[in-house]
Amino acid sequence: MTNTKTGMIVSALALLASVGWAEAKTVCYVTAADAHAYATPANEALEARAKELGIEVITLSQNFDVQTGTEQLNTCIARNADGIILWPLDPQAYIPGLARAQQAEIPSILINSPMDEQANQFIKSFTGPDVYEEGEMAADRSMTRWVAKAPSS
Repeated sequence: MTNTKTGMIVSALALLASVGWAEAKTVCYVTAADAHAYATPANEALEARAKELGIEVITLSQNFDVQTGTEQLNTCIARNADGIILWPLDPQAYIPGLARAQQAEIPSILINSPMDEQANQFIKSFTGPDVYEEGEMAADRSMTRWVAKAPSS
């Protein structure tokens, strides 16, 4: 899974050039958390790739609090970042902030977690796992293990 997360973050940064961020100097990254087994490798990969590209990253951690994240999205806009990379924790809560970012002509990319369709008009792209497919895979795997361990009648 770590390779998938790293790939996802590197893909997000690679999208910078493809969505008109070729001249980006400062990107505001609103991450899910700054110290967490799932988020930390992704955060480190983003920082490393941004450094290679010569992009300054302002990293703001929501620490899994949606209200904090929506406030941080507003902070990114106020700082007039060249772009925003958002790891959304809620499918709707960030939509007003993404709309404000678009009005301020700050392109936004979502990573890891998709949002409601309403958000699509305010973002340049999304990169992340297919959570529906992940759920199916988890169910299949669980059923395989439970069936294998079930006592025979």
